[in-house]
Amino acid sequence: MKFNKQIAIILVLASFLLSAVGAAYYFYTQNTKTITKMNQKVKVFVVNKPVNSGYQFSKDDLKEHFITQQELITKPLSSGEIIGKYAKVDMFLNEMIIKEKITDTLEKKAQDPIKSDYKNNSYNMAFRMFNNPNYTLQKGDIINIISTYPTTADKLPQYSVQYVAKDVEVLGFILLGKPVAEVFNKIKVKKIENKKEVEKEEYVKADEIVIDIKSDILLNLINDFNRGSQLWMVKTKSNVEEKKQITQSNTQDTISSTDQQDVQKTKNYPYRWYIPASSALKKVATIEYADSADKGLTQTAIIKSDFITQCKENRDDLIIVKVNSAYLRTQPTTRSQAILTVYKNYMIPYTDKIDSWYRTCDGLFIHENTVEEISPNQAQEFLNAR
Repeated sequence: MKFNKQIAIILVLASFLLSAVGAAYYFYTQNTKTITKMNQKVKVFVVNKPVNSGYQFSKDDLKEHFITQQELITKPLSSGEIIGKYAKVDMFLNEMIIKEKITDTLEKKAQDPIKSDYKNNSYNMAFRMFNNPNYTLQKGDIINIISTYPTTADKLPQYSVQYVAKDVEVLGFILLGKPVAEVFNKIKVKKIENKKEVEKEEYVKADEIVIDIKSDILLNLINDFNRGSQLWMVKTKSNVEEKKQITQSNTQDTISSTDQQDVQKTKNYPYRWYIPASSALKKVATIEYADSADKGLTQTAIIKSDFITQCKENRDDLIIVKVNSAYLRTQPTTRSQAILTVYKNYMIPYTDKIDSWYRTCDGLFIHENTVEEISPNQAQEFLNAR
């Protein structure tokens, strides 16, 4: 009986030993497998150049790279899962491409609806103020504005038509009091259908246009609108585009003599001095003698002004006509009578400036929108270049 107990104890201890050895061997093999697996090389894709956010990947942007399994922090992507996708963030050379850094669609960066870097004044005008509102305008377009108003009170009055603002940049638009970047925008509107109120999305055009305009031009614009309530907008090219076209046209080959016969000649505007139409003006002055015994003694004198001489001798302050034609008026207002028509490149001496009107050497007036100031040296250079 004593012998059997010893055997039983030995068997129990032997079973424990075998279990321990088996467990040790199992953990050893598992650990060996884990180490072997973690040291296995895995193929990943990295970028072969620095890329910026929003960049679309192509096959040529990818480079194969191998790292160990233990260095891998996320599931590697195949080339098919990368090509055609966009980068969410900026990436460096040899940076691994992972799912969190790419996207299927390009996310547009939010832009300010109204251009903020304007040169003069940001002014919003209702589209209804224009007789021909142009709803195809885009932010950055350039427009000219024409004003029209009656100059007489007749049943069939005469009208003054002129450019009141030129080269005005469109900064943006306003819809229902909110700034928007486009004329037409999709908004939610409520409608009654089948006696039920439903909400739908519809395109609605902007109420106002925001422009960049000079202070003095703005005052003229408001003044002209109050006179006639007629404004017209004309989309035009910017000065930069016009200069670019002129440069390109100057570099082209000259037209052959046979082709010139079929081309209509453009009107030439040579540089020239302005010569008054009237050589002299008579003014009547009444002279009263204060020291005379007869206090009622007066004398009338006739004063003659030689405009041709005045215009020739006073050429320190000059303006040049920059439009094809412009009017010289008797008073500094478009309501006054137009006396003469002057043409482009006419150089005119002036004496002073009243608001937006120049007074010429012969006492007439011309608007600042049709001319620009030049120096006597510039005038001489223009004449020498003829």
